[in-house]
Amino acid sequence: MEKPNRSDKYRTLIEGEERFFRYVDEVIDHVEDKTSFEVDSYDLRTNLKALNKHEIYNLRYDCSIQRV
Repeated sequence: MEKPNRSDKYRTLIEGEERFFRYVDEVIDHVEDKTSFEVDSYDLRTNLKALNKHEIYNLRYDCSIQRV
């Protein structure tokens, strides 16, 4: 299991794989690369920027993003 850095702001969990990212664009690139479904990057960016700390955004049952 990967540990977050102090500068990380987002935690993704896709099919059991946990990753941490600092920037929204990194999260979007990772989600688009690792998921088998189409992602609306504009909508995802808007939702991620609106997340409060510790809030979780679920894209699907096997893909979630948390603000850390």
